[in-house]
Amino acid sequence: MAEKIPTRNRFTDFDLAFTRVGDDSPFDIGIKRDQNSIVQAIKNLVLTTPGEKPFLPGFGGGITEFLFENLTPEAVASLSTRLEYALSLYEPRVVFESVEIDESRMDSNNVILNLNYRLVGEPDGAQTRSAQIELIRAI
Repeated sequence: MAEKIPTRNRFTDFDLAFTRVGDDSPFDIGIKRDQNSIVQAIKNLVLTTPGEKPFLPGFGGGITEFLFENLTPEAVASLSTRLEYALSLYEPRVVFESVEIDESRMDSNNVILNLNYRLVGEPDGAQTRSAQIELIRAI
């Protein structure tokens, strides 16, 4: 018989915005669960520059290096390879599928990345999920 995968509270992380929970002191820190936990972890990984995190010099997606590059097919392939490597190494809860770059708002200095992934342990053919990251290039 196939094993049923729990769908609630499978993954939990602290809310990195440190939202407080409760009305009375001492306050608790908010918790991200399941999909919100995964999206927060992916954003944190992708937006971290390698070398920025002490004792883990390779941690990060290094996306900031691509902010002011022209989005040529070679740059997109390099970005996809780098993100796939970072996610496979530092986010064991997901399997990287693809990255899609939305260039529709590029004239206003915005680039939107859609990182498509599947959760580890889900059966083949399970739905692909997406984390959206918006990068704003200041001029």
